[in-house]
Amino acid sequence: PIILISGHAGSGKTALLCNFVKLHCETSPVDRLTCIHFVESSSSSTTLSHMLKRMIVEISDWSDAPVDPDSLP
Repeated sequence: PIILISGHAGSGKTALLCNFVKLHCETSPVDRLTCIHFVESSSSSTTLSHMLKRMIVEISDWSDAPVDPDSLP
């Protein structure tokens, strides 16, 4: 599922999501990968290519098939 949380700065959005992710990861089966992407105020975190690179690296780390992020377009 995709989750969107919005609110004013300092309202606890990041803390809420971090606690949710921690609980989810603790209760999920070990053989299940969860990719987390937080969009920050920097413009690079909102680009599709940045998000896909991060997910490719997370998947490769999880599957023991390392990928050099600098080799990705």
